[in-house]
Amino acid sequence: MATIPFIQFSSLLLQYVGIPKTQLTSRPILNRKAPIHDPVVDVSAGVIITLNAKEKETQRAPPIRCRHIAISTKEPFHGEVYDAFAWHIQRISRKHPELNITVDIYEQKQVGDFTAWMRDLGMITRPVKTAIDLRSDINRADLFNDGGMIDLVIPASAETDVEEHSDWLWDAYGQRPADKKFELASIMHHGHNTEHWTHLSKWSRLRLFRYFFISEHVAKKARSLLQSWGDKRDTRDASFEYIRTDVFIPILDFSSIIVPKELIPPRGLSRVAIQGNFDQYMRDYEGTFRDLVQSFEADPSAWGYLPLRSDDTSYKPDPRSTIPPFELHLLGGRGKLDIPKELQEVVKIHFNLEARKYWTVLQTMHVILPAFSRGDEYYTSIASSTCHSAMQCNVPLLVTRRHRQAYTYLDDSVTIVRPQAISEVLAIKALRTDVMPELERAYAHNPILENDVKRMLAEGWRRPTSSFEAFKQRIWTKNDELVTRVLCGE
Repeated sequence: MATIPFIQFSSLLLQYVGIPKTQLTSRPILNRKAPIHDPVVDVSAGVIITLNAKEKETQRAPPIRCRHIAISTKEPFHGEVYDAFAWHIQRISRKHPELNITVDIYEQKQVGDFTAWMRDLGMITRPVKTAIDLRSDINRADLFNDGGMIDLVIPASAETDVEEHSDWLWDAYGQRPADKKFELASIMHHGHNTEHWTHLSKWSRLRLFRYFFISEHVAKKARSLLQSWGDKRDTRDASFEYIRTDVFIPILDFSSIIVPKELIPPRGLSRVAIQGNFDQYMRDYEGTFRDLVQSFEADPSAWGYLPLRSDDTSYKPDPRSTIPPFELHLLGGRGKLDIPKELQEVVKIHFNLEARKYWTVLQTMHVILPAFSRGDEYYTSIASSTCHSAMQCNVPLLVTRRHRQAYTYLDDSVTIVRPQAISEVLAIKALRTDVMPELERAYAHNPILENDVKRMLAEGWRRPTSSFEAFKQRIWTKNDELVTRVLCGE
């Protein structure tokens, strides 16, 4: 990964593009080999050329520095995150095949079947390797046809994989020739998790490490802690302030399996899901069950069910209902739940489904509930998989304004916003029946709350397929720009 001197590179690139310098704008590419004197202004190794709007030049390949990327993990539940990053690398590779960009995934044996399914869909093209393979591949000079070596290693889940990889990769780094070094990066889900940071100092001192956060609020939390660690006496020399950080939203293209919601008969909101492990600490299953039982007791017909008879233990669907009976689908892989006896025919359990079935079921839902537990953490430091899972499946997410302020990439086109005073269950009932809910006495004379509920009902629960596709295109464009910067060595 030799560096072209700035003046020579700039001159050659201007000649290559063939337009006057006055019509160009430029910004620096950070040079990880150069000494760092300022965290914002860095020595430049080149410029990224931005054509003015009037110019119609053919798009040209970017100056690539990281050509061969390895993603490695022992984590069994984050395939949809690191596979999304690999997919974006492949998007750039397909756009510029002459650059010979590669991305290989190294998984522990039996980590999961998500990546295998991605290969079946053609979204991951190269064979999946094992974690042991990476140890032998890391310093091979004959691994790629262009004679290159692995330029960037991504221990996929920072919370578990950085500690697993850091030390032996550092030894491999030391064995590399001076002009064949590699960098380290990782994807962070929990902004408050600093246990693996003790393994970063040797990388961060040389500015060889970077983070990708899967939501803006996680990035905000982690960046604050990095600055705090940078000021501590015992970690000051680790240069944490120079760790590069970016936000990457992991949303894959599942259009080949998604049934457009416009093809679903418009007979009312009936299929709602909570996605996540069956753990009360992660999702508020108990609170959701209590709210449902209370609402069913008050008005079972609103949910498409008959009243309980003396000999009934659970509610039965009402065959005369004009709206299909409500179903709460729970999709998870770990833990155990106690379903109230009254809801035995209402709650549908999907436990430990293989990837293809899991995502096929999830995309048939009408609305997905976050049902967050864990206090404030999902709004301040932890990114929930529910958000990007809903977007991948073109299913609207029922959220609050607070949720939207944390997950800033979401917008009105793909979400349903409820007031905090209205529970998720009460909001679903209102959207299902198109009837204003009875507000608690304390809120009964709050005109702002009433207007918010009316707005929620007026906008309804349906979101057109075109809104999701436009939303995802915006996310993918930003992700492509990020991946391009990473490949260019910024």
